[in-house]
Amino acid sequence: MKNLIYISLFSIAGLFLLSSCQKEEGPLMEDHFLNYEIQDIPVTQDYLVGVDYRFTATYGSTLYKAKFAKTPVVGEYTDIKKTVTGSTTLVVDAHLAYMNKAKIDFVILTIRSGSTANSSYTTDTAFINRILSSPNLGNVKIAFAYDFTGLGLGSVYPTATDTSMLIEKKPNALTNYINDYTTFMAPYFSKPGYLKLGTKNVVFLKNAYRLFARNNQVVTKQLRDALKAQNQELYLVGQQEKWSPPNRFEHRFLNAVDAIYHDNYLGIATNDLTRLYQFNQVTDLAWKYSKTSFNNWGVKYVPNIGPS
Repeated sequence: MKNLIYISLFSIAGLFLLSSCQKEEGPLMEDHFLNYEIQDIPVTQDYLVGVDYRFTATYGSTLYKAKFAKTPVVGEYTDIKKTVTGSTTLVVDAHLAYMNKAKIDFVILTIRSGSTANSSYTTDTAFINRILSSPNLGNVKIAFAYDFTGLGLGSVYPTATDTSMLIEKKPNALTNYINDYTTFMAPYFSKPGYLKLGTKNVVFLKNAYRLFARNNQVVTKQLRDALKAQNQELYLVGQQEKWSPPNRFEHRFLNAVDAIYHDNYLGIATNDLTRLYQFNQVTDLAWKYSKTSFNNWGVKYVPNIGPS
């Protein structure tokens, strides 16, 4: 019996030896689903192009400036409300002139809660008013990116045992949320420089996936009704978390927003090599899937890029 066992083992070893001498037929790179060329499809219709334009107190660190191949056309600057070097034009005015030349349709401007973060709101509106009064505003419109951080909902998700961060349960949070639109944003909706789609005022809702509510659909309906009482309509564009699948926040967005945009995909974990080295293909597939899913809900999808 022992001889039989040894013979069997030897035979198996021989098979392994023979198979190792043959050419391996493994998966090829050409067969990988990310190995495809993204089509360059020409634009055949007009569409709106917006720019996320933020007030900044610093131009950038020396580390990053050293990497620039050229000095910015408007020169070195530390504040976009300062004068362009060697000119009497403010940097913000120079930028608006460039935007008009580039046919940019609108700028997205951050606005914080006037109800709960008044000093931040004052800073934001000072910048907003400066843009609206610019001699170079031209055809560029403005749209708000509302930051509801001041409502104090936090970033920790509600649980079955802790619902204190829900907007309906946080003291005055829902009232302040609606008040930010009807009292602090509404005066700008009536200005000719504010972006509208038809008769609806466009507002981008930052971190919308963290607008914790027992029922986001009801919250949005209350907001729309309050604005309707002022003869104002809302086109709400909610922000989806970057690199997240569409259905993760369905309970936040379905029947609660008109459109959805992702937080910028340029935020990639350094250990995520697939996204890092196949960025274009991964983003292309993610956007296609997101667009299809959101459109099935009856919601538009707004892609956003980070060209810099």
